[in-house]
Amino acid sequence: MNTIVLTGGGTGGHVIPALALVPYLRKYFSNIYFAGEAGGVEETLAAKYGLPFLGAETIKFDRRRLLRNLAVPRVLHRSAEVMAAKLGEIGCGIVFSKGGYCALPTVLAAHRLGLPIVCHESDRTLGLANRLTLHYTDHLVTSFADTPKGTCIGNPIRDEILRGDEGRVALPMPQAPALLVVGGSMGAAFLNRTAAELAERMTGWNVVNVYGKTPVPCACVNYVGIPFTDRIADYYARCDVVLCRAGANTMFELAALGKPTVAVPLPKGTSRGDQVANAAYFAARYAHITAIPQEKATTETLVKAIEDKAGIRGRKRETSWGGGLPTDEEGRSGPRPAYASPNAAIARYVYDVFLGSI
Repeated sequence: MNTIVLTGGGTGGHVIPALALVPYLRKYFSNIYFAGEAGGVEETLAAKYGLPFLGAETIKFDRRRLLRNLAVPRVLHRSAEVMAAKLGEIGCGIVFSKGGYCALPTVLAAHRLGLPIVCHESDRTLGLANRLTLHYTDHLVTSFADTPKGTCIGNPIRDEILRGDEGRVALPMPQAPALLVVGGSMGAAFLNRTAAELAERMTGWNVVNVYGKTPVPCACVNYVGIPFTDRIADYYARCDVVLCRAGANTMFELAALGKPTVAVPLPKGTSRGDQVANAAYFAARYAHITAIPQEKATTETLVKAIEDKAGIRGRKRETSWGGGLPTDEEGRSGPRPAYASPNAAIARYVYDVFLGSI
């Protein structure tokens, strides 16, 4: 019996790409579990995919209050013991990690049990969890050809992203253009404030804001606020321009859709700088994507960029992709201009590692 455990979490960006692989992994594995933080976002999302969940205590490395990190080794040791017992009970044969601090107990448990581990990195640079995971495996799958130490296959994309139905989205001004503001699975305070300001300025536009945990006070009739949606594909299809952060998963989705995009990456210092690199990469390769640093993202600057992008109609993208990221005539790597997903290729790679053939 072939059993695989997917792990990752802390934010949806460490969970949703792993779940995108589930239909493809079912071809090779009869049992698929998800492991992560008990009560975390990964438990909620795994349930929507019908996956049994293995929960454990997790702890996040605190980059600002370093003394708090003294508890990290103790918590990880305890959580890895708990998770090792759970992996043994279900007969786990391999672990696929999408990174994030919530993945570490499962990765450590798999190492203790001598199980093969495959990890995937969406960003150009490795996150902390994946850097630690590479101490226990040589099997790193990357989304970018210039990410070191890995095999570049691509970034998982949910199939439904390419099948959005704009008719399922009701807006206050049906005939007006629409701006979608997305701050990631947990929301973004800066973009939330900006969404309200843009609604006041852009009175001829619908402004749809996926605000995350904190509602945004805005009385504008053209403003629509929602905390989270599992129908993001429908909103992508309906909206004319997307204003977003620059997480790799979002950028790959918008590149695949050809959706006019204004990306305001999370500044370096607030994060490790991965979004700054992502935004620059995609903006350099796609005419429908513009990157604006947060310090320059004034209301006036954003209004101009959004109106400029509203005139761009992205080409329709094909829904099949050979996998990998090609290089152009100058040797620069980048996502294909027409693709859907490398999901099948990643699933096959994981199965080959399970078989021991690579």
